[in-house]
Amino acid sequence: MPILKSINIHSTVERSLAYILNPDKTDDLIYNNAMNCIPDPKCAYLAMKLVYEQFSGYKFDEPPLKQGKGRVKAIHYIQSFDPKDNISPELAHKIGRTFARKAFGDNCQLVIATHLDKDHIHNVRPDRAIRKAA
Repeated sequence: MPILKSINIHSTVERSLAYILNPDKTDDLIYNNAMNCIPDPKCAYLAMKLVYEQFSGYKFDEPPLKQGKGRVKAIHYIQSFDPKDNISPELAHKIGRTFARKAFGDNCQLVIATHLDKDHIHNVRPDRAIRKAA
């Protein structure tokens, strides 16, 4: 059974996207997908920034607040599978895509990649906190 963890991203969306879509972790990006953006760190960042600014009225790359954490720009989800489960990378990626679609629907921006660089297979994805208008 997978373990799911979420991390709010307040100011490092571009860095998170670069980590998620790192070819060294994903076997040269064999297992990656995107929804409502392109699975490229810079292109996905620009698309997410455009949607965030259009629908929230705030700047996507505003400086962090001096007190508190500031606005959530995206949410980074990590879904890890136990090595004992014998989940193939293909199945792990399919489970990650299915989870994202069922949890967030079709009207959000996200990238998803399945990382194979550890002893446990895991999916990582940032999902935009503000959904696109239907």
